[in-house]
Amino acid sequence: MTFKHIYQKLAQKLALGLGVMTLGASLVGMVGCDQSTTNGGGMKANESLTPNDTKTTTAESNTTNHAKILKIAINTSMPPFVYLNDVGTPIGIDIDVIKSIGEKQGFGVEFFPMPWKNLFPSVEAGETDLAISGISFNADRNQKYGLTKSYLYVPSAIVYKTDNPKFKGKSVAKLEDLKGTKVGAMEVAKQMIQMETVGGKENSTYTDTSFLAFKKVLNNEIDATFEDRQLLEYYAKSYPKHKLKIVSYETKENPESQQVIMTKKSNQELLDKLNQGIDELVKSGELKRIEEKWLNAQ
Repeated sequence: MTFKHIYQKLAQKLALGLGVMTLGASLVGMVGCDQSTTNGGGMKANESLTPNDTKTTTAESNTTNHAKILKIAINTSMPPFVYLNDVGTPIGIDIDVIKSIGEKQGFGVEFFPMPWKNLFPSVEAGETDLAISGISFNADRNQKYGLTKSYLYVPSAIVYKTDNPKFKGKSVAKLEDLKGTKVGAMEVAKQMIQMETVGGKENSTYTDTSFLAFKKVLNNEIDATFEDRQLLEYYAKSYPKHKLKIVSYETKENPESQQVIMTKKSNQELLDKLNQGIDELVKSGELKRIEEKWLNAQ
């Protein structure tokens, strides 16, 4: 695809009113269109992302039907929750969830992709109204931000290669079992914070995205990484030749295994609307349909 064609496609989209995307985001999504498919190509699209690529803005097409438009902070390297399709449009479980809540509660959405570590500061500074991208509940976040009720069970899990000599004859069921091995993850990920709490900081490597940590496991640069189980399973499907084992270490009773939407602590009105929307999605069965749609999409 030539740059001339890319610009032509962009102009057509703008003219049709299907959404506004900054040129940088359009080029990132469209240049990668030969490498992925609409539902199953999120991995390859994400593989080419850098932190700078994700500082773009995307206006969602359903904004024209609503008087109020909410600015949504997202990170597009979190499949199956949030990632990009072959033309650079955000898709996934969390995208469908917030759009469905908006339809029920009377607001439109405008997506602002950014590095995961910037999601919380963006909302806190008032640059965006809420954040949704595989965000887990924890007590510290609950004290500082407005967190909704859970809309998804997402247990943390460990992934490692079963042919790694360090794990020969060793049972791995919890983070403590990784002591003495090399691990890696995003510095701001709750799993990395948990690992540091149990004494694994000295052997930790920080990455900009979860996928980069996953690739380091495949390339034997680190021994293990940890993230949301659904995300790790999504990654693993793209690499069937590797002997990988994924082990959950959080149960449903653990509050930190619950996925939430985050907004300002002071914005009780929005928090109430989000919770009402979640209740409606659960009661109608739509939430379950959204989850199954994306978990089976690859």
